[in-house]
Amino acid sequence: MIRLFCTDFDNTLAHKGKVTQKNREAVRRFQEQGGRFAIVTGRMAANIEKKAAENELSCFIVAVNGALVLTKEKEELARACISAELVEKMEHICKEHRWRFLIYGRSSCYLPKKGWGYPFTRPIFHVIGKRSGVKPVFFSNLRELTQFAQDDLLKMNVFPRKGEKQRVIDAFSALGSLYVTTSGKHHVEVMSDAADKWRGILRLAEHLGVQQDEIAAIGDFDNDLPMVSQAGIGFAVENANESIKKAAAVQVPAARDSGVAEALKYVLTLNESGR
Repeated sequence: MIRLFCTDFDNTLAHKGKVTQKNREAVRRFQEQGGRFAIVTGRMAANIEKKAAENELSCFIVAVNGALVLTKEKEELARACISAELVEKMEHICKEHRWRFLIYGRSSCYLPKKGWGYPFTRPIFHVIGKRSGVKPVFFSNLRELTQFAQDDLLKMNVFPRKGEKQRVIDAFSALGSLYVTTSGKHHVEVMSDAADKWRGILRLAEHLGVQQDEIAAIGDFDNDLPMVSQAGIGFAVENANESIKKAAAVQVPAARDSGVAEALKYVLTLNESGR
């Protein structure tokens, strides 16, 4: 019996940022039969809350790759921050290699003024922020940032130059106490090692009284591997990379073809059979 269905957002539940009608209807059917539904994403909580509302989805949220876990009422169940000491070391590495970076909080995106064209880009980021539900906050130096946002440093996105992605992964992995992953081809995501999507799901499952074998998870990229490989049933959309397809028990159509709806159909059939 699957009681909690967890889905990545980009290129899994959504195609080009939009959730198909078929997927939305499938989610509602699953919930009508008593199932719990969660969006598990690398996006910031404020942004995915906005996306869920736009698509009329009632859901639990595991945001920033498991660093933040929220109930449907936006009550915070778990938060895993990167220590100020580690952020300082990460910033030093980025400066040394001339890698641009930004830092995610719950609802604020923190951007160093140097490297993002401040003040000329400030109006652009504020327009983007308004559309995404995220507040852009520029800072001059890391000490300034940690003084007012130390408990909100949830994830660093690092943007390497061409051909240097693996170098970024190796550099941050060597620091220890960090979880380093990717959700796309052009950046690297770094969180506290207390966070990944599966850890976030387990915290939510504990709150809901759901067992590990009662969880289904579906995704498409590297940051989805912990949940797809360890859930009671792991699904991969057809557009997923090979590591996710190998880890999944079941493959469904691509995001653009409402693969999540097919996964939910599979789950409901399984539940009806009593297995």
